[in-house]
Amino acid sequence: MFFKFARDFTKIFLSIWFDICYINKKPVGEGVGCILACNHVKAIDPLLLAYGIDPEIHYMGKKELFQNPILGMLFRAINAFAVDRGAGDAGALDHAVKLIEENKIMGIFPEGTRSKTGELLRGKSGMAVIASRTKASILPAAVYYPNGCGFRAKAYVCYGEMLPYESFNVTDASPAQIKGVTKKVMGEIAALRQKCIDRWERDGMSK
Repeated sequence: MFFKFARDFTKIFLSIWFDICYINKKPVGEGVGCILACNHVKAIDPLLLAYGIDPEIHYMGKKELFQNPILGMLFRAINAFAVDRGAGDAGALDHAVKLIEENKIMGIFPEGTRSKTGELLRGKSGMAVIASRTKASILPAAVYYPNGCGFRAKAYVCYGEMLPYESFNVTDASPAQIKGVTKKVMGEIAALRQKCIDRWERDGMSK
């Protein structure tokens, strides 16, 4: 309930502040448990992604985001949950698995932190581990901000095609296969990010 209110309320403000362009917008249907995986550039990334998908998204975020009492309360109110990235947080992984088993969307930023330059960072294994435990499909997405976050700056969000778990050909969830899943998803995210760049270049030429 609060998630939808926060999403709709912030959408009004951010739609005024940013010139948001969605590419290949395909809302996920209700009752479809999956993993939404995207690159991470700005703190507003989770909100922009949520505007293009109807069901609620439950984001996994680093525990440092929850240390501020007010922000922590806000993050929890919009279904975010904390993970201790450096401690092999089994509790957070179990919670992510439970969400997917309940046919909910679990959002994750595989890079594990925001990219200061906007360039893709190396993906971490958490996303692939969760997928291997749930056999969940993965929906890749990308965000791109070509000229910062000033008033009426462009913001691009591109969704890819759902990647069925079977397409990863995982047989034993070995470290090598987990790495392979991560590499494939990050490759998809990179291709979607390039689509954003191409669209921005076309938009600039059309002006």
